[in-house]
Amino acid sequence: MSTALGAAAVGVGSTLAGPEYTSEAQILWDPDALEYLGSPPAPENPEALDRQVTDQRQVVLSDAVIGQAADSLDMDPEDLREAVAVEVRPGTSLLTIAGPADEPDEAAALTTTLTSAYVNHVRDSGVDAIQRQADLLQPTIDRLVGELEAVDAELGEVSAQLAATPVTAPAYGVLSARADRLATRSADIGNRLADQLGQQETLRGTAESFPGQAFLLREPSTPEEPSSLSLATALVLGAAIGLFIGVCIVFFLFGRSARSAPGPATGYAAD
Repeated sequence: MSTALGAAAVGVGSTLAGPEYTSEAQILWDPDALEYLGSPPAPENPEALDRQVTDQRQVVLSDAVIGQAADSLDMDPEDLREAVAVEVRPGTSLLTIAGPADEPDEAAALTTTLTSAYVNHVRDSGVDAIQRQADLLQPTIDRLVGELEAVDAELGEVSAQLAATPVTAPAYGVLSARADRLATRSADIGNRLADQLGQQETLRGTAESFPGQAFLLREPSTPEEPSSLSLATALVLGAAIGLFIGVCIVFFLFGRSARSAPGPATGYAAD
């Protein structure tokens, strides 16, 4: 009886729930791209790499990524977060994103939207980080430009005085030495300014060509078969569960009856 009831219960539940389709996508997160962002090279320790990849799983499920995907899908962010599954393959930087839905096209659209939101978020975050590094150089560049303009202006005044001073005059040597010091200082500031400008130009060029850290290895496909249990499988599973429960009940009742049964009579009859 329990076998039949289990099969019926699971079968009815599977029929009422209807088929479910799941679309999967595989993304490779490249830890070496962290060097573009000024971070240390990727760790060689597998445990450290696993922690970094696990952090990326949290990025996929973050408010920024989930919120953007939910807006595109016209879904509640919490419903989308609970529906999708993000798995990390141990020892690798491979992430698998799976999105279920009642229809194959809806499952593919869900996974595609979430995958694109994550890849774009990671790339945009990297670009912003590189651009911030370039912007941080601007105050130093502005300071060096101001120093160079002041030194060049002073050098121009000294050069004008030097040109108007006879070579044989005592002040000529003083003005000449001062002009040399200002010229050396101007060249030093100019070199430092050129170095800062070169770093800033390199960073901005890197930001424009930054490919991102996440790359799509397997695009989401439209599932052809349901990922949920078929009716036949559900019936077999329900029957197995019911059978297990029934066996447990039988053993329980058997043990209870054995404990409650009277033991054999003992003692001697009276003379």
